[in-house]
Amino acid sequence: MEKNFYKISTLLIIFSLILSFYSSLNNGLSIDENFHHINGEVRYHYLVNLGNFEKYDFNDNRFYPGLIDTLSFILFKILSFIIDLKYLVEIKHTINFLYASLGLLGLYLVNKKIFNKEIAIISSLLTILNPFFFGHMGINPKDTVLFTFLIWTIFYLIKYLENINSKRFKYLILLSIMVGLGSNTRITFISLLLPIFLYGIFYVWQNTKSLKIIIIDIFTLSLITFILIIIIWPHFHNGEYGLIFENIKKSSNWLISVKHGLINGFFYEIQNTPRSYLFQVFVGRIPIFIILLFFISYLILITKLNFFKINLDKNVFSKFLLLNIFFYWPIFILFLSKINLYDNLRLVLFLIPILSTISSFGLWYLIKNFISANFYYKAILVIVLFCNILFFIRFIPLTPYNYIYVNYISSPKFGDSQDKFEHDYWLTSIGELTYKIKDKFGIESSNLKIALCGGRALTHGYYFANVLKNYNIYNYKDADYVIVSNRLLKFDKKTCNKKFDGNDIVSVKKLGLTLSAFRKIN
Repeated sequence: MEKNFYKISTLLIIFSLILSFYSSLNNGLSIDENFHHINGEVRYHYLVNLGNFEKYDFNDNRFYPGLIDTLSFILFKILSFIIDLKYLVEIKHTINFLYASLGLLGLYLVNKKIFNKEIAIISSLLTILNPFFFGHMGINPKDTVLFTFLIWTIFYLIKYLENINSKRFKYLILLSIMVGLGSNTRITFISLLLPIFLYGIFYVWQNTKSLKIIIIDIFTLSLITFILIIIIWPHFHNGEYGLIFENIKKSSNWLISVKHGLINGFFYEIQNTPRSYLFQVFVGRIPIFIILLFFISYLILITKLNFFKINLDKNVFSKFLLLNIFFYWPIFILFLSKINLYDNLRLVLFLIPILSTISSFGLWYLIKNFISANFYYKAILVIVLFCNILFFIRFIPLTPYNYIYVNYISSPKFGDSQDKFEHDYWLTSIGELTYKIKDKFGIESSNLKIALCGGRALTHGYYFANVLKNYNIYNYKDADYVIVSNRLLKFDKKTCNKKFDGNDIVSVKKLGLTLSAFRKIN
């Protein structure tokens, strides 16, 4: 049974990757994609023109180091020589998907090295089956990218520590590059790694007793990281050296286009994010079978496995404790600092693979000891598998908008969660909606007086220009129609869907829930 389980799990990972890539190709532009694309394009031209600062308008991009967006744009340029630019969205999503896939590979390699092959397979499976990671693989140009550099930082840190007495400098350079790329993605990146780095320093001291090595290697890592942060940061080159500190400050108090958030039906001010935010999102939106496995892992380990009659390897236990420190450290920071949180789990997407690794322990022990286990043990596994079936029944029909998933605890009936969360907060359904408008009105669609609610004209405009062709955007009072979503209004405790009364001419729906609609205004 055990061998068959891991064969099936491997096949499920492959199937999930294919399905996620399919979703990526069928998703519309996410709300931030054009911003990052333009940022990369501007920085690319700045680079090839050897730093002609005055030639380009950077606007709000001044707070972003920009290296990752630049590298993504270069990759986009390469792919555009092979693929027709009419598939612009598909090219972007392929790039994002590749970043996320590299992260999954890194997760497998790290867990295989630290724990074993079985836990590596299970953790990878639970990660890609998490609707938020699955759904963000192709549409997210930042948060899955952050995880990728995070996990490869850990991988090269392990390699560095393994070779501390021989080839350490080679892996120090690779480690430093990962830290630099991660800091480019989010400048507070290194704070996530603090417990791991402290452990690394302790390990180096225990094995070398050399303060010199520690000082030299920390200096080397810091220097390479700093160079990668500023290398393509035009405003820093122009003398705005305080931007690094401004970026760090704004990372915790970033003012976005909306003032309020919506969590489990509760409206809150983003600048006053409730301390229970993460708990509510985890309980309401993480698949139940993953939540069960998460608690089973602790049950098994805390009770020293007496209930389940399993012998625990002390080395595994110590590694599990270190994993937990790594998981709870960012949560502790978020809890104390009250950092602005919104868009459900998007800003803490890097926690999902760590959560999956913790949960994988529970499933590993359940599978490993199934034959010899008692009735209660087998009953727990049956319950987990039943919850897994319920998950797929809801998860598959949501394709390609899987990241809007809400579990059965929050909403036994999916459609009832309409007013509980901002489901399509990245407005990827607007692409499909625009084609539906075109199919409904044909050539006359370009003459429609349309207002936008809850999105960015930059994102909507791509589809308007390429699908509806000649178009004009009107304000609400002059428009006949409005595009609505479950996105919150800027200064009001209402979603766009709630603000405008009228008849939906066309809409994008999944399991009875409206993601976006083209509405005739009453």
